Amino acid sequence: MNKKDKRKIIMLYILAILLLAYNAFYSLPFYSADLMYFQNLDDKRISSRYLAGNSGKGVMIVGDISRDMSELTGIVHELKKCGYSVFIFDLPSQGNSFGTVPYRYKTSNYIAEQFFSALVVYTQTSKLTMDNIHIIGYGEGARAVLQTAAFGYISPASVTLTGCSLNLSEKTDFDIINFTVDTQIEWISLLNSEMLSCPIHIICSTLDDISSPQDNLLLAQRLGEGAKLTSLKLRTHSLLMSDAETSVLTVENIAGMDNIEYIPSKELYFRPIALILSACVILYILYYIMKILRYADKYSYERMEEIPSMPKGHLLKKAALWFIAVFVTVLIPCLLYYLPISLPYRSILMIMGYSSHGIVLCAAYIFGGFGGGRDKFLQKPKLTPDKKGIAAFVALCFIYVILFSLSGTFSIFALLPKWGWITIISLLYSLLFYADKADRRLTAFTAKENIISFCIDFAAFGITPILLFSLGLVNAGFFSLRCAVVLVFTALMGSVLDLLKCRLSVSAALRGLLYSLLTYSGITLFS
Repeated sequence: MNKKDKRKIIMLYILAILLLAYNAFYSLPFYSADLMYFQNLDDKRISSRYLAGNSGKGVMIVGDISRDMSELTGIVHELKKCGYSVFIFDLPSQGNSFGTVPYRYKTSNYIAEQFFSALVVYTQTSKLTMDNIHIIGYGEGARAVLQTAAFGYISPASVTLTGCSLNLSEKTDFDIINFTVDTQIEWISLLNSEMLSCPIHIICSTLDDISSPQDNLLLAQRLGEGAKLTSLKLRTHSLLMSDAETSVLTVENIAGMDNIEYIPSKELYFRPIALILSACVILYILYYIMKILRYADKYSYERMEEIPSMPKGHLLKKAALWFIAVFVTVLIPCLLYYLPISLPYRSILMIMGYSSHGIVLCAAYIFGGFGGGRDKFLQKPKLTPDKKGIAAFVALCFIYVILFSLSGTFSIFALLPKWGWITIISLLYSLLFYADKADRRLTAFTAKENIISFCIDFAAFGITPILLFSLGLVNAGFFSLRCAVVLVFTALMGSVLDLLKCRLSVSAALRGLLYSLLTYSGITLFS
């Protein structure tokens, strides 16, 4: 590495450190809040944070399911500026909270009970009365606030419902084996203009796949004249948790009721840009390191004495298999959106984000004999799939799809602790990375064929966001795009490991673990 390269890499490191330091500094108000633990009704430990204020007013935030409280840093920062005391907590299985959310949580009082337990803790800690506390709910948290209010348990200063997960247009919530129609649930019929005497602010997105403007309009009509509806354009439910405009609207509305002056922070709008820049700089650093290593050792890849030639039609067969996987695991769930049913976005995103290729392709490639994969992995001359290979392929497809399709409902994750599931999923991803790398190592691919093979193997992660956006499924598109960015980072890290002559099995295992941890770093799905 010459001096010019050293200076460039040092400057990139400094830029990355500065961007990450800025993000950390912006999060200080959240992490400076007191970390508290309390017991819920099931005697499970629940984690929460309490930020004392000086205005004599308080705000309680009820987050969405599958998203921990750290994602609400932005609005906590804005509320602190206004002098509010803030209380936020993690639902069971989120953050440091114990327990799991039961499968049929939509038809039970479970999440509402978690919210009410946390509210009692907040009032005791802050010494504030209910009429001095504003409540903000997101997604399933907003639904829990309404459910508690319907039974007359709360009378806060105001209620803000953001992306409320409530279907009042008589659609069916479909999560694989659990069918519910919200309008047939008992407490939904109690929603009326008399159950809450405080101001109600409803915020929704015109591009929201779940909490549609139509559903929110019906909700506003039920809640009467006290409910104000704000429909944001070009915003998505998945971004509402940290979206600057949503936070500003919420805090402006609350501060206005208390006659508190509020000036939005410029950092609120810059932070998403800083996060994107941080990711870009880190990706470029990895690429630059890989470029330097590749220049230093152009013969870094191991070569066998006799390299088998590429099977005829190898790439075409892989492309055909990928198309089948995408059709089964992406297009069919997408079509369900256009039926009179509503799918929980966590479940559908897990299917579309990973199953479109993932273990489906790996299982077919190794066990099914497609594209000569079994010949290289199992050292058998036959290239035709046998009954055992087909059975293994079907079994892995079934397990993989069911595992992730049920992820949003927490129905099976109580079987193992979080680290157990991460280990299993890391191993599954390691198989995928091993298959792709071995395919390109053990076959006489040209450089062009190497690129084509990799693109076919992982094309779903790049094409799926475009497909989802074109179908109007914006939530799923953004989530899938995030998966693609994580995959690029993992691929670059894998290239660095290869250039450092890391063993293929070790490299695949490290990439599988890295990809698994990065994928679930912002979304807690496990018990």
